[in-house]
Amino acid sequence: MNLLNTLELNRLIGYMDALRWSLNGCNYVTWFDAKELKLEDTKIDIQALIKLAYPQTKVENATFSESSSLHMVETINGFIGRVNPYDRDKNLADSKKRNLTTGFWNNLSKCIDYQNAKIIEYIPQGYNINDPLNNFVFSGFTFLIINQEQKLCLVIHGSSSD
Repeated sequence: MNLLNTLELNRLIGYMDALRWSLNGCNYVTWFDAKELKLEDTKIDIQALIKLAYPQTKVENATFSESSSLHMVETINGFIGRVNPYDRDKNLADSKKRNLTTGFWNNLSKCIDYQNAKIIEYIPQGYNINDPLNNFVFSGFTFLIINQEQKLCLVIHGSSSD
């Protein structure tokens, strides 16, 4: 296993950075990150993947849950759906949400085929400010998208806090 630095990953990270600025509210901030790993074996150690991508993560204080692409999409769309709650024009806010989620999934699908992948949700336990995958105060998510056919794992993370 090794970390990758591809053009598609850099585009996704750039989009996530722009998304972060779009989602920041008047009393909270949002973070996003993504790491891509090349898989070499058919046997996958989830904890080793997380530790390679985020060495400071406290995997011993977390649980891992097999998930579905539908759950991942709903979770992330809900997270992105917090776009500027102070928009007075509801149609504009709905349009922003659709555009932001569509752009996110388009960029993500260029990195990995998430619809035909194994999805693992990383769920941190407790609060540890030094853990880069902590969900912070408001909400957050971390998913491992493992596509054996492509021999890739993409770890995506988002969180928000005041």
